Parts: sequence; structure tokens; C-alpha cells
Amino acid sequence: LNLVLVSGIVCLSLSQFNVDKEAGDRQIYHRYCLERTAARCAHVFTTVSQITAVEAEHLLKRKPDIITPNGLNVKKFSAMHEFQNLHAQSKNRIQEFIRGHFYGSVGSPPKHKYTIYTYKSNQ
Repeated sequence: LNLVLVSGIVCLSLSQFNVDKEAGDRQIYHRYCLERTAARCAHVFTTVSQITAVEAEHLLKRKPDIITPNGLNVKKFSAMHEFQNLHAQSKNRIQEFIRGHFYGSVGSPPKHKYTIYTYKSNQ
């Protein structure tokens, strides 16, 4: 809901915001209700930042139980080579998946040296 509202350039002063009306006006009320119900029924409700926690509390009517920060915490590695080794292992796993998934339709495995992988993550 927040992504749709922001793209619609709506004033997001949460204290003055009528969530039901805005969701209805944008014809996403059914999605909003599903998201709110999922948050309410979850055994543990998490979000990725303090900002999204505040938004969730106002928009979804539930305060998150835990905030799980987004991204990879590279500080947990005692040496940079540990991070580089983990990166190389993960990259190899992705390449093996791509090779297995596309080998039949592409005709030959992708040339890893020239392959760029892009990822998209969303809520």
C-alpha cells in the first residue's frame, strides 16, 4: 500500500491519513485488506527498518514484533577474505542454478565471464 501511495504523491502524514479511503480511491482496497489481514494473523510480524515499522503500525494496524535489518552485514566477518569467499561460493551456486535452469532452452550453458545477473526484491 505504501508503495502505491508514494507513487501517487499523497501527503503521508500518518496521523491525518485515512487508509481505507486512500486504498479504495486507488482501487487496491482488496490488496490492502489482504496485507492487513496477513499482518494481523502472522504469528510473528517483522519489518526491515524503524521507518517501515512505523508505517506498518499505522497502515496495517499492527506493531512489528521484530525489526530485521535489510541487507548483508559485512561487519560480522572477521576478515575481508571470509566475505570474499562467501561471495564466490554464492556466485557459483547462482551460476549452477542458471546453467541447470536454462541449459535446455538456450542450447549451451551461459558464459559466466560475460553474464551479468540482476535481482529485484520487493515486499
